[in-house]
Amino acid sequence: MQEKLNFLTGKMSNPFYHNESFKFQRIVAIVGVALFVIKFIAWYITDSVAILTDTLESIINVVSGFVGLYSLYLSALPKDHIIRMGMVK
Repeated sequence: MQEKLNFLTGKMSNPFYHNESFKFQRIVAIVGVALFVIKFIAWYITDSVAILTDTLESIINVVSGFVGLYSLYLSALPKDHIIRMGMVK
């Protein structure tokens, strides 16, 4: 039975989750969410259409950050009965 990964702490017995790329991608995802929140607050305060468009564009950055994090998670999964070599390429 394989363990589940906690995305916020990055803790799992697999040494991959202590890897630099996973830590960096987690930081990218967190910073993307923080920037989105800051831009949304700035739009709410100023009611500026330019800030709103930049905020809406930040959604793509947030989604891509979490897609990258999820892809690193999938690539670190161990082999199982379906995928005998594991997910690592």
